[in-house]
Amino acid sequence: MIAGPQAPLPPAQRTAIGPEDAGEPLVSEIVVSFPFGSAMLTAAARASIDAAASGVGIRRIDIQGRTDNVGPPAANDLLARQRAAAVAQYLRARHPHLAGAAVNVDGRGVCCYATENDTPEGRARNRRVEIAFERVPTDL
Repeated sequence: MIAGPQAPLPPAQRTAIGPEDAGEPLVSEIVVSFPFGSAMLTAAARASIDAAASGVGIRRIDIQGRTDNVGPPAANDLLARQRAAAVAQYLRARHPHLAGAAVNVDGRGVCCYATENDTPEGRARNRRVEIAFERVPTDL
């Protein structure tokens, strides 16, 4: 990939979606960041994935790889898919209790930007994988 200036990676982000009074949310989402031109999980990304995947009752995992807009669109699409695949592979290797969960893996480079690509910080925020963990409802 193209070498360029390295912006510091933003920390992983976490959100939760679900009924507030039911305890554990039905869907929890995390976002992990990647260095420029890389599909290698950082230590911070692995730690965030481990924390999110440690729960029980996960029935579905959606993994969406993304890139910034630097480089050819075909290369960015490939890199986005490689990032998503790296997360899926890590989950399979480190979290065998998730083997029964349905896993959807997708990656697209020229879409779905989190923010503008006109600054190093913006491009760093766009180099990410979004992971959604859907849990089995327990109090419905």
